[in-house]
Amino acid sequence: MKTLIVYSTIYGFAGKCAQTIKSQLNHQADIVNIMTDSPIDPSGYENVVLGGSIYAGSIQKKLLAYINTYKNTLLSKNLYLFISSAESETDYCSKVFPHEITDAAKVKIHAGGELVVSRMKFGHKILMKLIGKSKDFSMTEEENIRKISSAINSSAG
Repeated sequence: MKTLIVYSTIYGFAGKCAQTIKSQLNHQADIVNIMTDSPIDPSGYENVVLGGSIYAGSIQKKLLAYINTYKNTLLSKNLYLFISSAESETDYCSKVFPHEITDAAKVKIHAGGELVVSRMKFGHKILMKLIGKSKDFSMTEEENIRKISSAINSSAG
């Protein structure tokens, strides 16, 4: 069984979540940060995990472009979705991923979020102040993250 984890992150929290999922799997998985790595064709994988961080109510355009490029292939895979966000809304996946993808996903989770203002770009700092989020915080939803790795592991038999 082969698993591909494709994620997008700007400040690293979604990457931590992707690495946690990978570490909990009972088989080898390939992992790609779509913001910095070359895309991998998902054709040779049974499972695909897609995840990303939310900025201004959306996931990164590079992740959406990857999904749109490989949509037909992705829809034939066991799909798992995660988002990381300062908002803990549980249905955020349905708002930011294409509907066909969310409908096909076996598991959709909010993985938590992290805000470290000192690491942010100037424009993001201003935006965070405008929406009233100027204090650092970190919240990892370990139980939610484990839902993805457990579902993949149990499907492996």
